[in-house]
Amino acid sequence: MTDDFASETAPEEPTDAGAARIPNPIYKAVRPFEKLARDISEDELRHPGTVRMILNLVDGLDREVKELRGYRDRYYSADKRVAVLESQLRQASTVDILFTVCIGLGVGLMMFAPTTQGMGIVITLEAIGLGLVVTGILAKVKARATDTGR
Repeated sequence: MTDDFASETAPEEPTDAGAARIPNPIYKAVRPFEKLARDISEDELRHPGTVRMILNLVDGLDREVKELRGYRDRYYSADKRVAVLESQLRQASTVDILFTVCIGLGVGLMMFAPTTQGMGIVITLEAIGLGLVVTGILAKVKARATDTGR
């Protein structure tokens, strides 16, 4: 009988020889009346022992529900926090991409402008390049101001 009972108990974490055994909290201990038939007749319900056992089970389940409600609330608050942080990360990535593209194109146009023929196109390319550089810098400054203002 001890072999059957040992095989029905919750598995424990593997341990080294001589180390203390720490049960895994995920598994619950086997209840002594788990294998009994679940159908209860009217005669059985009239016995006070049966009613006490049922009330004991209900009390245990109530305690477990109260304990798990805290986990549910913490899960939903953590889920909201993750959603907000992911949104902020996407926004920061978008600003970084905008900054890099604006600076790269702006500097590229300003470097390319002197190699073109005609003074009108040189000034136009320089102005567009300078505008892109300023736009990139302003986007980065605005994003940092928004991040610190939260």
